[in-house]
Amino acid sequence: MLIGRESVVNALRHSGATKIEVEVQNLRTGLCVSVRDNGCGISPEALQNAEGSLWGLRGMRDRAEIIGAQLGIWSRPRAGTEVLVAIPLDAVMARAC
Repeated sequence: MLIGRESVVNALRHSGATKIEVEVQNLRTGLCVSVRDNGCGISPEALQNAEGSLWGLRGMRDRAEIIGAQLGIWSRPRAGTEVLVAIPLDAVMARAC
């Protein structure tokens, strides 16, 4: 899953985190992937304006839309970031075939 990979890569490259957690849940309704770090966080302005230089955020949003997934990104400066993507079962099954 490219969204989860991009979340981890962003945390490694940009956050300065000392801890990155990845959680994958296989649910009856689909797949849920969460990536959390304790890094520097992302400013609210950067989260709102993914059209700017933050190609990673824009790419994750675009990919989520294409596959019908829900994407949530929560962050505050100096408080880390969490990326959560919920992929519906039909999208998971379409990718597996």
